[in-house]
Amino acid sequence: MKDKPEKKDEAKGAEVAKPLRVDLDGIARRVAAFPVPEGRYGRIAGIKGKVLWNAYAIAGSDGRGGHKETAGALEVFDFATLKSEVMIGKVDEFVLATDHTTLLVREGKRLRVLEAGKKPDAADAASSPSRKSGWIDLAGVKTVVERARNGARWLHEVWRLQRDSFWDAGMSGCRLGTACLARYMHRCWSGSRHVANCRNLIWELQGELGTSHAYEMLGDYRKQLRLRLSARGRFAWDGEAFRIAHLVRGDAWDVSSDSPLNAVGVRGSGGRTDRRGQWASR
Repeated sequence: MKDKPEKKDEAKGAEVAKPLRVDLDGIARRVAAFPVPEGRYGRIAGIKGKVLWNAYAIAGSDGRGGHKETAGALEVFDFATLKSEVMIGKVDEFVLATDHTTLLVREGKRLRVLEAGKKPDAADAASSPSRKSGWIDLAGVKTVVERARNGARWLHEVWRLQRDSFWDAGMSGCRLGTACLARYMHRCWSGSRHVANCRNLIWELQGELGTSHAYEMLGDYRKQLRLRLSARGRFAWDGEAFRIAHLVRGDAWDVSSDSPLNAVGVRGSGGRTDRRGQWASR
């Protein structure tokens, strides 16, 4: 990069910012890695002389669809010392303001405003909302949601994102133009205004693509009651008690994937019956 000499604004007597020019030739060979250990790093943002980023712990898969995401740490890297340190130990995400000096961080359902790059006082981590602690009082915040209008906005935004970032003219011969959008918009406004109706239309709209990996998920779904079989087996009534006809055997090292009747010391193998609350041989 080459900088031109600074100029002064004679009328105001203030320094004018130097124009910055980036030499693109060979830029791929001028990329240097930060001198930090390998790991899972998230959002990154630059401030004067420093860089902020999220660092997450390595989490293994549990074998049934991934792992539970946990909050990461907010770290700050100093170009002067070429070292990084933990600024905040637990942060879900952060956003740097356009002035590059103010930082908004989220921890769970709490928001906090801090000076970017400066480690906050540990005593303020659990304190109440105030200018000193940086915590924002969200108790008085109210939001008015027009669900009918929101449904149309969601549908239009999904269509736009799919058209610009996913759809291709040669994809299964589908046409994802404005006529396709108008057809679903009409159904959105003429049908039920419930959010569930909009979600169904989004699924149908993405079905026009005739492909996979195009889903609708998350959001304000109602939590459904999920009942899990604790014993994980097949039982048969013999006239007096339930007899264990078959037990599913999962991984012994993972308690949540195996039947508790297969645990060490539990006499719950197939062919036994439960009489008076105890397992006994037939």
